[in-house]
Amino acid sequence: MARRNFVKLSVAGAASLMVAAAGGCAPSAQKGGTEASYTAGTYTGLGKGKRGDITVSATFSDKAIESIEVTDSNETKRIAAMAFDRIPKDVMELQSLNVDVTSGATLASMGVIDAIADCVDQAGGNSNALRKGASRPKSEDVVDLECDVAVLGAGAAGMAAAVAAGQSGASTVVFEKSCFFGGNCLVSGGVMEHTRAPENLRAELTDGWKTYFNNRIEDHRKAGTDASLIDEVVKQWDDYYATGSTKVFSSPEFLALDLMMLEGNTYEFQHSYAQDAADCLDWLTDLGMEFKPLDGITGYPYPHFTNVKGGECGYGWFNFYESTMDANDFPITMLLETPAEELIVEGGRVVGVKGTCADGTQYNVKAKKGVLVCTGGYSGNKELLVEHDKLWDWKSLETIPCDNTYGHTGDGIVMAQSVGARFDTLDYNQMVLPTVNARTLIPEDQIWNPALPVLFNSKGQRFVDELQDRFTLTKAIMAQGGEVWSVSDANNCLLDENGISTFSGVDVQNLIDIGAVYKAETLEEIAKWAGFDENEFLTTIDDFNESVKSGADETCGRTAFDDTCYIKTPPFYTFPITWSMHITLDGIAANENGEVLDEQGNPIPGLYAAGEVVCGTRGVGSQGKGLSAVRHMLA
Repeated sequence: MARRNFVKLSVAGAASLMVAAAGGCAPSAQKGGTEASYTAGTYTGLGKGKRGDITVSATFSDKAIESIEVTDSNETKRIAAMAFDRIPKDVMELQSLNVDVTSGATLASMGVIDAIADCVDQAGGNSNALRKGASRPKSEDVVDLECDVAVLGAGAAGMAAAVAAGQSGASTVVFEKSCFFGGNCLVSGGVMEHTRAPENLRAELTDGWKTYFNNRIEDHRKAGTDASLIDEVVKQWDDYYATGSTKVFSSPEFLALDLMMLEGNTYEFQHSYAQDAADCLDWLTDLGMEFKPLDGITGYPYPHFTNVKGGECGYGWFNFYESTMDANDFPITMLLETPAEELIVEGGRVVGVKGTCADGTQYNVKAKKGVLVCTGGYSGNKELLVEHDKLWDWKSLETIPCDNTYGHTGDGIVMAQSVGARFDTLDYNQMVLPTVNARTLIPEDQIWNPALPVLFNSKGQRFVDELQDRFTLTKAIMAQGGEVWSVSDANNCLLDENGISTFSGVDVQNLIDIGAVYKAETLEEIAKWAGFDENEFLTTIDDFNESVKSGADETCGRTAFDDTCYIKTPPFYTFPITWSMHITLDGIAANENGEVLDEQGNPIPGLYAAGEVVCGTRGVGSQGKGLSAVRHMLA
């Protein structure tokens, strides 16, 4: 199969994005837009995006729109990149505002269109007429392709698999429903467990982490976990510190025990996940990826987790994948805005997939080695949540808050079931995130240390050990009415060296401007803005700071603190917190090689799955499962 051309888009204020161009999901030209008359000149317009104002500069002649540039925005860069590039081009080509939004970036697209309309009106044109102007007809093209591997979904698992396949020389076609690759990683902390991290990346060992480890070991002994597994991890701990290390211990085996208590599932499953994640980071290290120091995250406090240098949130992983594909000219075809719709089965074997691009082009792809489903979970599909979840009472809710990016509606699960795949469930099969910004429902809009947060109820009182698992935290927040508050100070809010962004790179001032975060010089101001009882709140702060000093928390029983936990140094920050649907833990049944299983437990020939679409798998660490599955496919 010949490799299709790619165009690298460079967008003002946005990261570059690899998208299919010639012969792919790109619109064909149509001339002849609505006649218009303008006052020639350059105008600046504003439109509302998802994260605030989008600013556009447009230049007009007396008869036409000559140039358009998005000059400022707080949108998530990779998600909005195609909208910022393509919409201005389409508007200029058609001389019309009747252009398609980009899949997965609807609000950003509408913001750009509205900003251009603002410029049109300032120039004396009629934006309402242009919104009814020329549009681009849908393509009727049918494209047949052949490849070695077809990957459905371009998130963490899918892109790891695609790059590994491309590295091996296997021709690969990637179907992606949205206009970007990166999936939920782009709106998350982007962290992954690095159990084999070098010493220089590991956190210092504290009494709190010793206690955490010993408690986890004791938890497993009480639960009746195989003693040989527990003893192995204890020996690993002893051997590690016999070397004289002062850093925090980690291993795939201890991570497996930790995840069993935090998420459930069997040791075998969690150890397979941990081992694959470790192997994946070894592979990425060999490719040249560099990592940040390890830390914990909300609900997973032990410092197992790292991120990539050179990218906010989960951007770093995909910046690296993009640059690696670009530098090596891997035979990878990206079909963005092209959701997979149907698996092709011949002689009882899955041999390909069909999908339709947003522009109407139909793709029929035959894959010699098989199809790998990496389409994510179904956090955005209320019907499936109600059908499969027995832990939470979704039926009583009119809407279910969800912090996912576009497209996580269980399409891949339904496709796999249509060819006989088994759906597996867990006792705790739905994962909610207890700590999203209640004003934006975006996990990255947090001004705090996500590993060691402090939470307050509406009265300004602490109400839970903040280092509990996510299920426990969510239930506690629900019991407080569904909305609580974070408070942090200058030392634990994790601003960057310029003091302008959160730990995930989000501009704090923008969050303040849109009312999602409040900044104050005194705790009394924080209490007033949040509506706390001032005396209760100040007493709670004093008690908490004393717990940090002593290491003993009589209020909520928390055991882990460090010197950044104190709340005493201005400026102070607060924001409202709620829960949201974040991850689905049940899904397609697959074995450790990624082979999808039928109702009898037999592999379905040619069909593989990795990532959140598989029962029990979740998060950035699912890259390891994508890598493992594609290696098995190509073996």
